[in-house]
Amino acid sequence: MDDVEATLSEIAFAFDKLNADGVVMVTNYGGNYLGSALFEPVFAELNKRSATIFIHPVNPAGYDCVACGRPGPVIEFTFDTCRSVTDMLYAGVLSRYKDLKFIVSHAGGPLPTLAPRLGTIGTLPWVAHHAELTQEAVRTQLGRLYFDTAIAGTAASVGPVLELTEPDHIVFGSDFPPASEPVIDQNIAALGALTCMTEAEKSAINQNAGRLFRRFND
Repeated sequence: MDDVEATLSEIAFAFDKLNADGVVMVTNYGGNYLGSALFEPVFAELNKRSATIFIHPVNPAGYDCVACGRPGPVIEFTFDTCRSVTDMLYAGVLSRYKDLKFIVSHAGGPLPTLAPRLGTIGTLPWVAHHAELTQEAVRTQLGRLYFDTAIAGTAASVGPVLELTEPDHIVFGSDFPPASEPVIDQNIAALGALTCMTEAEKSAINQNAGRLFRRFND
């Protein structure tokens, strides 16, 4: 991504020659978050292809200053997801490229919980933002995202997602192999025990991604 021309060439090869189903991005590239103008040509090209983009976090810029000596996956990964998606929101990426489908990992980290805050104080005059980024626009744009359940199958994670979007925007994620099989098993059990979703909605988590990757429905 930090070599845009190479990225555009790779997109053409992946989609036109390899019939790619989508692409993976990380939350920042050398401290450049996904709302950066550097990546505008990439999103424009992927939008032409109505691409599905899976966003997975990495250590944030300034990691050594904020990690408190703990590995990134413990805390900082989830915050970086929230940071990068918020950057896209304020940069207008989510509003300009409506044909893109974004999947954010780990139920978006703190993003669903902070979404109302972004819509209220985040759209006040002292916060730099485009005039069209209203409280309703924040909710609409974030509500179009898809959220996976990797290490995020409890009500504490899924509940806020359901406040932001519909159950059909929740897709299964395992985080295999880094999460380890015991953690993955525990997370799957937590999904099965959820009371904030109906049994039909929980069962559909395993099929919801089919609308993003239609060839797997055949």
